[in-house]
Amino acid sequence: MPRHTRFIAVIITAVLPLVGCSIPGGTPTDANPAGAYHLTNTLTIKTSQPVVSVALGRLRGQDVIVSGTDNCTIQVWDAKGDPVGEPLNTPVDEDGHSFVSVAIGHLNGKDVIVAGCDDWVRIWDAGLHLAGELTDGSAPVALGRMNGRDVIVSGGSTWPDFTVRVWDADGNPIVHTPQQSDCKPIPVGPLISVAIGQLNGQDIVVSTWVCGFGPTDYPEYVLQVWDPQGHPVGPRTSGQIEAAAGQLNGKGVVAVVVEDGVQILDAPGQPAGPSIVVPTSRIGNHAVMSLVIGRFVGQDVLASVTSDGDILIWDGHRQVIAQGSTDMEEPLQSVAIGQLNSKDTVVTGSEDSADTGTSGVVRVWQITDDRA
Repeated sequence: MPRHTRFIAVIITAVLPLVGCSIPGGTPTDANPAGAYHLTNTLTIKTSQPVVSVALGRLRGQDVIVSGTDNCTIQVWDAKGDPVGEPLNTPVDEDGHSFVSVAIGHLNGKDVIVAGCDDWVRIWDAGLHLAGELTDGSAPVALGRMNGRDVIVSGGSTWPDFTVRVWDADGNPIVHTPQQSDCKPIPVGPLISVAIGQLNGQDIVVSTWVCGFGPTDYPEYVLQVWDPQGHPVGPRTSGQIEAAAGQLNGKGVVAVVVEDGVQILDAPGQPAGPSIVVPTSRIGNHAVMSLVIGRFVGQDVLASVTSDGDILIWDGHRQVIAQGSTDMEEPLQSVAIGQLNSKDTVVTGSEDSADTGTSGVVRVWQITDDRA
């Protein structure tokens, strides 16, 4: 998922009570980490700027990590943590504070990397050569399949562009959603996340964005599900900050960050039971910063990272099956899940709390022991 959103999320973490709230329609389900696998930080990669987006995948048959920093530097790393070539682009903002999103996947059967920054989306092939740039595209980005073909989804992260766009594998625009003209301008990027998935067996795109400020002067986060033609499906809902799409228990779902944790939707606007409440943190202000749906230890899972450096992996029954924590209690700003060297792996990106400057860090987490 795009992780250019952290500037907004960090503000929210600082001013809202993010523990102990409930979502209407159900009683929150607390995590029970007893018996969970322990995740160990097995590899650390230092960067010159905070890492706000990470992806994990394969290029030319090799496992790789892709990172995006908040000055729009996109870098590929091998399984040992060594850089693969030079950064894919030159920084656009030496001081950071850009909106950045990275994805790795396939277009027309070929391995690609797609990255979005403030006002561009670029595609690189498996040889790390620039293969295209999408006109009018910007972060966030996602890769997936819709109507049986590979597509890119991008969003507008600069005012007044709230449009979600779908592009074919050749970079041609095929769908765009209506402008959200009722949203008021704010001094940060409007679109937070985009994702591709299925609900009720139908292909969908989901987006979240900031629609002005609410009555208490906090950013008003909203979510909308769209069909393959760019039409809204179900109501626009509020209070949902970032979205991921995938399968849990073999069923298409959308998972969204809410104030007290994570909410799972199995139909547009319809929570699949109560929200998952993230346990009270060690520092008393425990917000989910990013999430992703994928496969881990042979099952569908939801992985989330938090503002005080915790990783929690939930199975389809809302139980924590694996967990890990940074020693520095640093806010983890992005997360990816997959395989690295044939091992189930979580990758996180963040600022480097051990450094008093503005550097960043990519961390690789793997299971190194049995269940507790």
